[in-house]
Amino acid sequence: MIDSELIGDAFVDAVKDIAPCFLAEAEADDYPFIVYNQTIVPLMGKDGVCGLESSFVATIVSNDFEEAEDIAGAVAAAMRTAESMQPYAVYPNTINRDCTNKVWEIELTWTIRQHN
Repeated sequence: MIDSELIGDAFVDAVKDIAPCFLAEAEADDYPFIVYNQTIVPLMGKDGVCGLESSFVATIVSNDFEEAEDIAGAVAAAMRTAESMQPYAVYPNTINRDCTNKVWEIELTWTIRQHN
């Protein structure tokens, strides 16, 4: 089944024990938390749509650098090994770090492919 929501659900299942996780906007008052977003493009084959490709972004937000780094490492490891990420192909892309007003944001990006 090809369904763009399944990729987000698989991500949440992979990281739910690491930190609170939210789609698009945090619904938390306390740090740390993870916010994720994705842009979906259908993969076309000779018979029509044969899968999806997601540009997937997860942002770890914390007021402690070490905590943010630890969570980012755990999220990256979960994306490589989590059963929930099967049968998707997960390709890591970038890691960006930023600090504003003593709040750290570590942005991890992946390309995730789902084929029929």
